[in-house]
Amino acid sequence: MQIHVARPPNQLGVFSQEEVAAGLQSGRFLPTDQAWRDGMSAWTPLSQWAEFSSVVAAVPASPAEAAVAPSQVPWEQGKSAGSFFATVKAAVFSPRETFANARMEFGDWLIFAYIAQLVVLPVRLLQAFVFEDPSAQMVNFLEKFNNPAFEPLLEGLRKNIADADLPITQFIKVGSVFGSIAIGPLMVALFGVIIWVGLWIMRQKVDCGRAIAAMLMASSIASIIVMPFSLLGFNIILLFGLGCLLGIPYLIFYHRLHGAAIQRSAWVSFGAHLLFGLILGCCGFACMVAALGAVKGL
Repeated sequence: MQIHVARPPNQLGVFSQEEVAAGLQSGRFLPTDQAWRDGMSAWTPLSQWAEFSSVVAAVPASPAEAAVAPSQVPWEQGKSAGSFFATVKAAVFSPRETFANARMEFGDWLIFAYIAQLVVLPVRLLQAFVFEDPSAQMVNFLEKFNNPAFEPLLEGLRKNIADADLPITQFIKVGSVFGSIAIGPLMVALFGVIIWVGLWIMRQKVDCGRAIAAMLMASSIASIIVMPFSLLGFNIILLFGLGCLLGIPYLIFYHRLHGAAIQRSAWVSFGAHLLFGLILGCCGFACMVAALGAVKGL
């Protein structure tokens, strides 16, 4: 059994159970040091490990044990462009260690989310005004099937292409890009509340503020990671191939990152997001039924 040991903000390494026990006896490790192994949902102080209870009981208390380990997340240590990108790098390569003692306060990560929006803004502008119109791509793709059933859809797409150069269309594009920057992080925060509800249903006691902050962080970093693929433009075949090839690795990355931030396993994060989808689906179905009922009542 290999155990990862950390004394934030530093990683001490990976050790066997025997090495950790000997380190506790010799003073190399402190009972307050954080530790984690495969199968655990969160980093836990060595003092709470049943395997080391007898060793910890024999270790005399020291002032260092009472010290609260500071956050090792660069963004929570100071707000700067350097700490922003250092946080992205640390989260990608070592999410568990990075967020072991993270505070995950809503205000910090709301600012982080808005900065991430600005980082991806150039790519969104390219997509809106430089790359080929997705409607044209869809028309070219659907025309290859020569299926009359697609004609109503093709007519609508051709109309979109014809209207693409109108001033009002350009204005709407600009508004949608900058509007997403303004309200995007707030919508993600709202989704974080629903994720927190999913965690509560799963009997996972995660603070609501932490759940929201984790959602802001994970979504922001994920948007930066996928940004290079957005430079490829809109190509149905290419996007489908990338989705098949990278879809599962992306889900693993995202849920490891989100799970680390809420100090739970990736599976817990995945389950909460599934419940999120079910909640949204049920709400959408209920709205559709209500709308149909209102139409029939007219």
